[in-house]
Amino acid sequence: MGVLAKSKTLVLECTINNVEALPENNLGDRVRKLRVSNNITINDLSKYCNISTDTISNIEHNRTTPNISTINKISQALNTSNAYLLGVDKWPESTSGEIIYKYRMIAGLSQRQLAEKCNLHYSTIKDYENDKISNPDTLKIIYNQISYDKK
Repeated sequence: MGVLAKSKTLVLECTINNVEALPENNLGDRVRKLRVSNNITINDLSKYCNISTDTISNIEHNRTTPNISTINKISQALNTSNAYLLGVDKWPESTSGEIIYKYRMIAGLSQRQLAEKCNLHYSTIKDYENDKISNPDTLKIIYNQISYDKK
């Protein structure tokens, strides 16, 4: 004979009086700060994004790293940019791979989506991001698709 377990979810809401004091050290902090400053509950954000409340909570507590599709949904719901949520201003641009990854994420593209825009196989984008290959003509095409202007 099986045992049935019942569970209940308890939701606690509290008001944060000084939103400006909330940290912005990582993606989870920035999501939480924007959500709280816009008076949006985790439940509301999950509905706006069509993402579970557990996923939102896990992102805010840095227990999971969302994929680019989820980042796009959250940035749109919170009326912000991927660049802000990801904190890309601190990301390096020392190699072509770092540049491609950074600007692909800002553009909200998966490796597969960028590859399709460039008429490349998605593994090619992966190889470029890992600095395994570098062809100047292909780099120009990729840079153009991610709106990177080489300085």
